[in-house]
Amino acid sequence: MCPMKYQMNIGWHTNSVLISVFRQDASVQITVGGIDMGQGMHTRCAQVAANIFDIPLSMVSVRPPTTDVNANSSPTGGTVTSHVAMRLIQKAAKKLLKRLEPFKKELDETEDGMLKIYF
Repeated sequence: MCPMKYQMNIGWHTNSVLISVFRQDASVQITVGGIDMGQGMHTRCAQVAANIFDIPLSMVSVRPPTTDVNANSSPTGGTVTSHVAMRLIQKAAKKLLKRLEPFKKELDETEDGMLKIYF
């Protein structure tokens, strides 16, 4: 058995995400604090967001990380960055859906807006 210098624990790995839902077409844009270096992190994160919001994958875009939005993220390495980002997107998307609930009811009454189609 070989000890590890750094623990591989999702709780230890800090990261952040930003999710934006656009009013005009209900598309979703996410920004994650990790670098996609061929491990498919952006694709996996987009799939999680599309699944939670119940929208087509084509309506989700992933922006590259920037320290303006995602400050103080842990270094990108292995798949732990992807797993942390996907978990954060899942948690944030569920919170966002709760916040959008009053607007969904309003749209159901008015029959107006693209959000009615997707939410």
